[in-house]
Amino acid sequence: MAYYEQGDTEAGEGNTWYIVQSKYGTSYSGSDTLFSEANKIFDTLEGHNKAISIMTCDIVEQVNHFRETASEKDKIVIVFATCDPLSDDDKRAINDIKNAAIARFGNIIQIESISVYNIYLRLDEVAMQTTKYEVPITTNLVPSGPDLLIGSTKLLNLYEFMKAYRAITSDLELIYEKNVRKFLGSKRKVNRGIEETLRNTPEKFGIYNNGITIVVEDFSFSSTDNYVLVNPYIVNGCQTTRTIWDVLYKNLENVGTGKNEKLGNKNFSKALWSQRLLELANLVNNC
Repeated sequence: MAYYEQGDTEAGEGNTWYIVQSKYGTSYSGSDTLFSEANKIFDTLEGHNKAISIMTCDIVEQVNHFRETASEKDKIVIVFATCDPLSDDDKRAINDIKNAAIARFGNIIQIESISVYNIYLRLDEVAMQTTKYEVPITTNLVPSGPDLLIGSTKLLNLYEFMKAYRAITSDLELIYEKNVRKFLGSKRKVNRGIEETLRNTPEKFGIYNNGITIVVEDFSFSSTDNYVLVNPYIVNGCQTTRTIWDVLYKNLENVGTGKNEKLGNKNFSKALWSQRLLELANLVNNC
């Protein structure tokens, strides 16, 4: 499946091509399938695969024209859709595929995955309650009553926490399932302001944007300033954390070997030290 999404130019958004490759049943055999299908997609985009339909030829032509005229805001997202969550070996394969994609096509390419199981978890409260995810986070917290910890977290540590959550669950969206507002997109004025702060004055980010609340079923200390959170959910700060994820993922994960001040290499060296307020509370039954 190929899907083109046009961003809001007034909000400074880029455009996106989504290319979805779904494998299920006996057609999926783990990392070998992922590598094979990735190479087919790459070869098709580069014009090496001639055994394609007229419709596919038309789509490939559109995607390649998009590549030639793309700005730094535009992206092509290749999504591997499976029935079950990826294994650890499969996740490593996805990372290798991402590196190969960047080497062949540049930073415009992003590699993602989704499973029917993860989509099911989003919709099934019982399944979410019986599944246990333990996610590490580095943060500076102090007790404030029996069920509340309050403190500050460096911006990059919060981003690494979200990366770890996505790696463990294979679905970042699960962390917002108990947030009634969810992510409203960068088109909203407030979210555009958050993104502008990250890009232009990241050293002031903690002053302008504070108050992230995470509820958990349990937590433990692994070492000084290092915690393990059991089934964490962000219930306040959804817009803030998703904007952090979108901006830092684009600027820190899909990069080449050169330097580009416009993309924020210089700014993010300051942003790494920005402080965020993180409230950590035990998950209550009616949350």
